[in-house]
Amino acid sequence: MEDKDRTKDADGSQSENALGRSEAEIRYSAVFDQSPDGILIIDEEGRILDFNKAAHSDLGYTREEFSKFSISDIDPVETPEEIRAHVRRTITEKKAEFEVTHRTKSGEFRNVLVISQTIVLSGRTVLHVIWRDITDQKAADKKVRYLASILENVPDAVCSIDLEGKIVSWNEGAERILGYKPDEVIGRPIQSIIPEEKARSEVDYCIGELNKRGVFAGHETVRIAKDGRRVPVEISGVALRDGQKITGYASIMRDITTRTSMERALMESESKYRDLFENASDAVFVLDSGLRYADVNRKGLELMGYTREELLGRRPLDFIPEEQRPQSAAEFDKLRRKGSYETFEGRMLTKDGRWIDIEVSSTAIFRDGAFSGSRDIVRDITSRKRAEEELRESKKFFETVIEAAPT
Repeated sequence: MEDKDRTKDADGSQSENALGRSEAEIRYSAVFDQSPDGILIIDEEGRILDFNKAAHSDLGYTREEFSKFSISDIDPVETPEEIRAHVRRTITEKKAEFEVTHRTKSGEFRNVLVISQTIVLSGRTVLHVIWRDITDQKAADKKVRYLASILENVPDAVCSIDLEGKIVSWNEGAERILGYKPDEVIGRPIQSIIPEEKARSEVDYCIGELNKRGVFAGHETVRIAKDGRRVPVEISGVALRDGQKITGYASIMRDITTRTSMERALMESESKYRDLFENASDAVFVLDSGLRYADVNRKGLELMGYTREELLGRRPLDFIPEEQRPQSAAEFDKLRRKGSYETFEGRMLTKDGRWIDIEVSSTAIFRDGAFSGSRDIVRDITSRKRAEEELRESKKFFETVIEAAPT
């Protein structure tokens, strides 16, 4: 190739080839100077021979300060001897990609991805190095893994579907409640786990609500388990978005078999109700007409930490924050008038002084047409609220990272 080029030069094309090399040099110079990533030329001793603006400005140094450095001056982990050995090994292997830690001028440690390749400049073998700060990316990845771990281990079923209605994610809670393993449902239409007579109307309703409002909660329905059982569930949903564009839908399903069984048992038999009441998986409180505790099951006592004798006769308002009491009083008034109120969230003080986040569902009890009390189902949602807060913080963090990203 070199002989052919020289022949072309002899034929009068020398100026054109020289121009080509000049343009290539100009293009490389532009990339070198304007790249958002650090670009450096390093000799086999780890000395920095040349570098662009990003290389020194990302670490907080002026060009003059950085020009006096070797790699060992910014690497807080490896010794100069280890760095020299690393550089020589990379030169021998021609190219390498790895992560290192760099120390900024202010003393902060940053995670950096390094891609290096051996080149020859003016007969001298050196390393051409590109490095990229991935500190924020690694922090974001850690948050994603943490949140994924929370979602994977919550007791409720969490699944998501794409715009075509096909299941794309399925957590352990969903597997535990309905019996399907992820590879048995992912890719299937969501209608495959909905009773046939409900499938079309329910999907239309839920997706319609999500497209219109972005979220819905407290929808009670039925899902088909792997073994054919019809499992009563309470569903909340949220539209997944990329900016303003909806890209899919996610739902949380809670098995309410116990709750529906309790309601059925209450109508059938007081003795059967009592058995279910005491052994229910949720905390259940019975209030009298004066809205004082008249009964509580074992789970309720465990939740609050009191004995039955300590709790009976006291008011729920005694265990909630003062600023929450007007809302609770309004909900109790609605309960008297309407017979029920929508599920709402609040906080409750336990005997050991802890504030826990709770979700309350209540149904009024009427005798001879008169309000005689209510039955409250109370769930501890402290872990869920913490996960939601982490998710909100993560979203803010991701938005900040995306806005600040150079590309």
